[in-house]
Amino acid sequence: MVLLGQVGVLVELGLEALHVLEQFDEGGARFEVGTFNITATYWWLNLSSELIFVGDANAVEPKSGARRRGYELVSFWRPLPWLGLDAVYTHSRARYKETQEDPDFDPLDAQLRLLTGRFVEGGVESAGEFGASAVKGKWEASTRVRYLGPYPLVPSGTKRASSEVMVNLRLAYKPGNFTVYGELLNVFDANGKDIEYYYPSFIPGVIPVGTEAATRLSRAEEPRTVRLGVKYSF
Repeated sequence: MVLLGQVGVLVELGLEALHVLEQFDEGGARFEVGTFNITATYWWLNLSSELIFVGDANAVEPKSGARRRGYELVSFWRPLPWLGLDAVYTHSRARYKETQEDPDFDPLDAQLRLLTGRFVEGGVESAGEFGASAVKGKWEASTRVRYLGPYPLVPSGTKRASSEVMVNLRLAYKPGNFTVYGELLNVFDANGKDIEYYYPSFIPGVIPVGTEAATRLSRAEEPRTVRLGVKYSF
């Protein structure tokens, strides 16, 4: 077993003052036996400011500082000379140091004035991936399963993105310097989102001109897709 550790501070020099931009600590351990290994890491991160995406401006803006912490597990195993298995899982927690207001917050409304909290928008809480690869002779085959867990869209945590699972397959044949391959992406045609936001925006034909309304905006994943190709290596 091998123990890993790291402590550091990143400092940014501005025009007005010297301030700590990031402070982090990290520790972990690695276990290995035969063709199997697993690494576990736990980390803490202290930020003086979070940068949050502002959709309509297509930019980021600084908000209150935040504290993040989480762990990551990475494993690999080769049970057979021609078969490799790998897996990754991570879980994290992100909270603002100061209470923030949701886009729907209204101090004059009895219900909307409660929409405050310390969740960091878009702070992914869990994600994982599993893969299997087989190489035998001139043939190669692999599959990957990716998981993205739910995450908060607003500081109160009352609106969250849904979890999703994506499965991809690949088969290849390598006669000499050529590689002929086929890929099947999003095998089960999952209707997930690559990314999702919740912020005030103007949508022509939906929202009256001159006004804005907070709503969910997202980018859909690619539907089930087949890709075929040929590659030549010199």
